Amino acid sequence: MMDTMRLSIHLLIILRHLKRGTHLTGFRNSLTKTFNDYARKNKILKDSDQGLSGDDIREGLTAIVSVKIEDPQFEGQTKQKLGNTVARGAVDSIVSEQLTYFLEQNPQSQNLYVKNRCLHSVREKLQEKQET
Repeated sequence: MMDTMRLSIHLLIILRHLKRGTHLTGFRNSLTKTFNDYARKNKILKDSDQGLSGDDIREGLTAIVSVKIEDPQFEGQTKQKLGNTVARGAVDSIVSEQLTYFLEQNPQSQNLYVKNRCLHSVREKLQEKQET
């Protein structure tokens, strides 16, 4: 139990400081692409429609991305940005595959979520036009 507790605390400290990096890029890209593909496949968005932005999809979502890398490489002066390109590809692939599976297994709730995100996006764009 004590080893598990130390490991958990250690991981929390690491995740707390890793605010950016290739793992986050992979997650954001796969989330945006998967939801847009799902919306087009299920005729929520037309092929000619502009896709949902990553901000539209991520608003209100909470996710934990945990990546274990044997030899992590950090970038920047403060070494807070994970730089391993393998992390991006791995996270992108796994999130895309598993999220697609989840969306296909739960079509009613996901259709509602995607439609809600589309409506939210349209409202924001209309508000921006009115302000200019």
